[in-house]
Amino acid sequence: MELKAPYSAQIALDRKRAVKALLPLIEPKFSLSQAFASTDKRHMQRVTRVKTLFDWYKNIDLEFDFEDHGNGPEAKLKNDMMRSFLTYLCQPFVVAEPFNGRPGEQVAHRDLLDEIESLLD
Repeated sequence: MELKAPYSAQIALDRKRAVKALLPLIEPKFSLSQAFASTDKRHMQRVTRVKTLFDWYKNIDLEFDFEDHGNGPEAKLKNDMMRSFLTYLCQPFVVAEPFNGRPGEQVAHRDLLDEIESLLD
């Protein structure tokens, strides 16, 4: 995907997350920013791994019902990881405050990467 002038960012929302009240409803596959181009290699590696995980999960859990999908230890690990990410991404973000009434929290960029990395490992 590519941003068109004069926009510097694009946020896509996911209706399935809305039905399940998984705020802030942001669809990571179609949300992007020009600031993202200036990120470091570590950040890009994490983004790629998380997007791959989200794609896998969206294809098997179309309704975000959080049931276990797939067989074997690898599928269970991915299911658990996805639940952790969805929970983490539903924390009180500043962008969601007008919609959910909960005060948002700021997380330092380095802390965010460390927390994402811990969820991936």
